[in-house]
Amino acid sequence: MSLIENLFSAIHSHLSNDNIISYVATGAAVTASGYLLRQVLGGRREPAGPPRVPYTIPFIGHTLELNKNPRKFLKECNAKYGETYFIHVLGAETLVTQGKLGYEVMRADSDLSMEGTLRDILHLDKLLPEEVFGFKDINAASMRIYYTPNRLHKHTEDIQIAAKEALDDLFGYLPEPKKLDIPHKTLHRIIARISARLFIGPEHNQEVVDSMALFTGDVMKAAGVLTMTPSFLRKTALKYTTNIPHHHQVMRKHVKPIIEERMRQKNDDAYIKKEDYIEWMMEWENEFPDLTADHNSKGACGSRVLNLFISLFPTLLFPIKLALWPLMQSFASINSTSASCAWAINWMVARPDVYEVLMREIGELLPNDDDVITHEIVLQMDHMDAFLREVLRHGAENLGLRKVAMRDYVFSDGTLLKKGKVVCVQELQLNFLKKNADGTMTYEDTFDPWRTMHQKTKNSVNGAADHVIFGLGKHQAKLHGRSENHSKHMCPGRYLAVYVMKIVLTYLLKRYKFQTVNGAAPVRPVDYLWGMIAIPMIQPLEFSNRK
Repeated sequence: MSLIENLFSAIHSHLSNDNIISYVATGAAVTASGYLLRQVLGGRREPAGPPRVPYTIPFIGHTLELNKNPRKFLKECNAKYGETYFIHVLGAETLVTQGKLGYEVMRADSDLSMEGTLRDILHLDKLLPEEVFGFKDINAASMRIYYTPNRLHKHTEDIQIAAKEALDDLFGYLPEPKKLDIPHKTLHRIIARISARLFIGPEHNQEVVDSMALFTGDVMKAAGVLTMTPSFLRKTALKYTTNIPHHHQVMRKHVKPIIEERMRQKNDDAYIKKEDYIEWMMEWENEFPDLTADHNSKGACGSRVLNLFISLFPTLLFPIKLALWPLMQSFASINSTSASCAWAINWMVARPDVYEVLMREIGELLPNDDDVITHEIVLQMDHMDAFLREVLRHGAENLGLRKVAMRDYVFSDGTLLKKGKVVCVQELQLNFLKKNADGTMTYEDTFDPWRTMHQKTKNSVNGAADHVIFGLGKHQAKLHGRSENHSKHMCPGRYLAVYVMKIVLTYLLKRYKFQTVNGAAPVRPVDYLWGMIAIPMIQPLEFSNRK
């Protein structure tokens, strides 16, 4: 017999039926005594984990409850489980935070990372080549520098041209009222037209605009499908549920030649630099030397061979890489900006009094039909700015800013979040909770568009404890002068987004009247996907020519 067989034989003969129970009881008593002794002697304790909200249906978890009535569900959980707790939604466990710890999540850097969200939740690394996805930090830095308040005046004309072209194509003169079953999709195409001109330049065409508009939808579709799909099936699922390869092909077909032509023209001393994002990013190595060095040291392109080829043949390979960058920018800008415009329109339909005030302001600033919207006029839209701040306050997500713990993370109160776990913030609750002078809290969820009219620091783009949709930062932007010290914890494209929204909404108000098809007010301007993500309420609207 082998050694193992002899060992098993000895154990079997020793543990007869009569003495098995006594051995088990003795072992359990020793274990319990050791545990109690450790507690009495004050042994080293690990930080406590957050409580878990119980559920009855495996895999489904709390998804149905959250989707049915998110505010009621979260309010009950907050009252019972406190500032942090785990819920089970969409097949995964997620840590929910609020209050002080919610702000802590928003300000956390590398330990709680958006990188994990981009890769493991949105799966952007599977939708874009690594040589493009790897430049996300440079993308954010460039947006933070290029689209500042003191540079927006350089883009006013391009925004106007693209907005008018899009409205002419989609609406025209409108001799008869036009019904839009899903208004958000139309706004999506308008913002995509503007984004194409800002990011690529006037050389773009309609195929590029359509691809940029559809790419965002494919990203969200892929996020839902890939999150629920085993890793070995994800490539196949991506192929049959999205049109990602087509978007890549369109950008390489149309944008790559634009970049190559500009690179040739730049050798001419008479060349005049364009005011668009592609032009800016053609010189990213000179604009961001620190980020470039860090990027190259990490081999962010994902392949040493590819990095070597790019360094040896920049003229050949750089246009291929840069041609796909507008797709990353379109995902970050088009969906959120068009959704915010849709919320604004819904609120104007729901609140005729607000609509009248905005129309009065536009009439005073632009009394004639052919008046041009200048940068100075945009800066004078005080009522529009206050209105948009309130629209965005109500447009925050029930559960937003999803981050992944890159290592075990301990909150300031000792709460432990294990590596790899997802954490999110109750953004809407942070926006609605107001701390009073006596320390009590008030829940302000009424829509008051003029609540910040006379508070200069509380404009539509500045982060605050009650305005976290763009993130949370310490600085205050100077809209009528130079803005410095941009916080990395805030959306780098927020100045451009709000600026575009003001111009688009002004054109819509001057040209068209809009109402629900049945004439009734919208059920609610903001809806929620899965009870978590804020989206426009899908309700048909009827647009008609104002004159």
